[in-house]
Amino acid sequence: MENYEQMNNRHQERFNALPMMFAFTGKQFAEGKAKLGISENSELLSIGHGGYIRKADRKLFDDFYRETNGEMQEAQKNYDFCLSMFGYELANHEYCYTHDATDVFRACGLTAEKVSSSDTLKKAFTTARKQYLATCEP
Repeated sequence: MENYEQMNNRHQERFNALPMMFAFTGKQFAEGKAKLGISENSELLSIGHGGYIRKADRKLFDDFYRETNGEMQEAQKNYDFCLSMFGYELANHEYCYTHDATDVFRACGLTAEKVSSSDTLKKAFTTARKQYLATCEP
């Protein structure tokens, strides 16, 4: 089974391969429309954060998110996967400094309530937190 970072990288590669554009200037917007092969703004759908897709590709994106979210939820039933997930996100969100797990849980698609209600998630988070904090000590 792949670990969390491997799954994230695979999901990111799939996302990057989807037909989309990101534009923050008029020039980038025009170039992006040309890249997507469209001429009318009405053919675009905003995906937020400056990103756009063709309306005709909506199902492709919906399928991508459904598949990757399903994979993540299934993998989160595995203790070793969750241990790698929490370890990665604790470091990524500088838990040593913040001691706030809110962003860690959010990055994992979880809430504190979900973690506390799952023996697997709770045990993996507690262990990952302990391991991570041990690396922060001077």
